[in-house]
Amino acid sequence: MTALLRKKLERADELHARSTELADQAIALGFQGQQSESRRRLEEAFELERDAADLLRGTDIPALSRAVYHRSAASLAMRVRDWDEATRLIEQGLSGNPPHSIAAELKELRPVIAAQRRDARPVENSVPMLPPYEVERVTIYARAFVTNTSDSYPQPRPA
Repeated sequence: MTALLRKKLERADELHARSTELADQAIALGFQGQQSESRRRLEEAFELERDAADLLRGTDIPALSRAVYHRSAASLAMRVRDWDEATRLIEQGLSGNPPHSIAAELKELRPVIAAQRRDARPVENSVPMLPPYEVERVTIYARAFVTNTSDSYPQPRPA
């Protein structure tokens, strides 16, 4: 891996980490009833994740990494109801031969976007559920954020 490519990947990792932090905060703020601040943080998380995905577009980074960034960005685009961006990110994530499992997840988002455009249903009711350990991690973070404590995150358990 070249030095330039390594720097791009490191920058994408930084953007992704900040995006994840903001998305977790958005969930916690939503639990607190602070919907406008929750929305603002969610939009900021989406912008950062989109930037990370776009940074890796057209590089020699393995297709798995590129596809994962694009899947995350597309999911956040859906949460902020930016259907065109979600579609663009899905198609970019599917380019370059991503692993079957990630490609399947990206393809599963297509009908969800179509339904959202058509029906304007809340995204929360149509996005597939997170694995139990992700729900647990988000819940612990939300409780820590609300109570201002610093609980440690559990390590993901095998499914």
